Amino acid sequence: MTSATRSARVSRRAALGLGVGALAVGGVAVVADLAGAPAGPLGANATALYGMRSSTGHTYAALPGRAGRIDVYRPPGQGPFPVLVWNAGSGWRGDRGYSDGADIARGLVPHGYAVAAFSVRSSKQGTFPAQVEDATAAVRWVRRNAPGLQLDAGRVAVAGSSSGGWNALMAGLTGGQDLDREQVPPPGREVPDGGHAIPEEDRVQAIVDFFGPTDFLTMNRQMLPGACADYNRANRLEHCHLDDRSTKSDMLGVPVLASGGLTRLASPITHVRPDSPPLLVVHGRKDVTVPWGQSLELYQAAEAAGLRTAFYSVAEGGHDLGMMTAKTRSAEVLRNGVPASAVHATISWSAVASFLDAVLPR
Repeated sequence: MTSATRSARVSRRAALGLGVGALAVGGVAVVADLAGAPAGPLGANATALYGMRSSTGHTYAALPGRAGRIDVYRPPGQGPFPVLVWNAGSGWRGDRGYSDGADIARGLVPHGYAVAAFSVRSSKQGTFPAQVEDATAAVRWVRRNAPGLQLDAGRVAVAGSSSGGWNALMAGLTGGQDLDREQVPPPGREVPDGGHAIPEEDRVQAIVDFFGPTDFLTMNRQMLPGACADYNRANRLEHCHLDDRSTKSDMLGVPVLASGGLTRLASPITHVRPDSPPLLVVHGRKDVTVPWGQSLELYQAAEAAGLRTAFYSVAEGGHDLGMMTAKTRSAEVLRNGVPASAVHATISWSAVASFLDAVLPR
């Protein structure tokens, strides 16, 4: 992005305004305009929050519990706005992946991006590939409903943290295609020769992964010294990520090491192809839950496939998003096909926006 383009974008953001104009009554928001902009057909519970428009409580699919919910946050003013479709992780144990949507939006809305935060089924509500199907359905819902939400259906990124990062990777790389657990292909044939035939409405233009697992079979040997012992104690396991009762086994519906090839099919690293979307990866070197090596492995696969990709390796980062606003968040950045102007010396939501500015269609 040129300095002139960046200046124009900043000027546009400044012109959007930061007024707040909604009053919540009995838990339901009463909508008012922001900065003179029309409310638009947002539907659900629409309100103004932290200088942005929010529209919460949509249903992208009829799913059990709180799965299937999607909340939309966007800048005030006129769109269409590029959008990050977001899912928070829970080790596949929860169905509230939309819960930190407002926090993510506070980081990205000032940079001109909307956020659509969604939930997927937990491992108790459905096993693989249920979560991938849900994430793909959320992307589809965003693209289909983009005009009414003032979103740009042609500039969609899917993102998430931890297991949510896995959900994002699998949805972005496969579109939920070719994941039939009843017909697991032999090793090396998990991806069709022509790649995954993803329908246009299920496609994304970028993926952002925060410390998600990418290769279940290599996780244990990549853990920091002593981390597996601590993980076992905390979760009452014996074999860390490869345990028959691990969150990975629960999500697969079978033990990781007895899946008959399902583990490879469910590992994002398997699905990286030359035609995959641009990929941003963020991981802390001090992560004791999902090892940093998972993201390095993913970046190396993306680089080998010729993808436009960047990897922020955060020296003091752990297994949480605190690194995005911490005082110590300097990062070593590896990049391939991404201009130097699109990467920062520290990780932040501004850095995420810069990457998306560089790789999303214009």
